[in-house]
Amino acid sequence: MGIEIPGGGAGTDVVSGIGSVQEPAGAVETAEVDAATASARGDAVARVADDLAAGRIDGNEAVELLMAEVLQDPIVKAAPDALRAELAEALSALLETDPHLQSLARSLGAESER
Repeated sequence: MGIEIPGGGAGTDVVSGIGSVQEPAGAVETAEVDAATASARGDAVARVADDLAAGRIDGNEAVELLMAEVLQDPIVKAAPDALRAELAEALSALLETDPHLQSLARSLGAESER
């Protein structure tokens, strides 16, 4: 079954032509970009964990660095300044009010008062 293209003449089939569409030269697969971003983020989190374990930073600094890492996400960085500021405020408010996040922060050695 195919879809006829108006004015394309008999036998012009959109479905059969789909396979001939070529990917742009040098295109990067979305999965590759996602993996690179996840790897970079994982490396940043691992660095924070290593610094915390080595005593180079305390729990409060670890939480701040992890929050900063969230704000460095490419999607967040592409957002307008006002929206990024709003997200930073929302993250801080959640850390102050959400019992689960507070528990996670305490597990890093952060003091409950920020």
